[in-house]
Amino acid sequence: MKKTTLLFILFLTGLMACSTPVTPEDKPKQQNNAAPAFQLFPTTNMWTFIKLDTRNGRMWQVQWAIDVDQRLVIPINPTQNSTNL
Repeated sequence: MKKTTLLFILFLTGLMACSTPVTPEDKPKQQNNAAPAFQLFPTTNMWTFIKLDTRNGRMWQVQWAIDVDQRLVIPINPTQNSTNL
């Protein structure tokens, strides 16, 4: 019993010695001013969202469903030219 406890303590000590703490300098830098390219907005229908491309203003209707066959994404105004925005 004492040997097992001693081996367990030595094992934990070895793990702690090998681990290195993560400092804020080690974390990758993220740009705070970069806006996401796409945003989802909820509608009154809990299965439908509006997807907005924040770069050019184009929008799609996103219908979410449990069945993969019933999921779809449809442009809201497919005839709109994004260069006129």
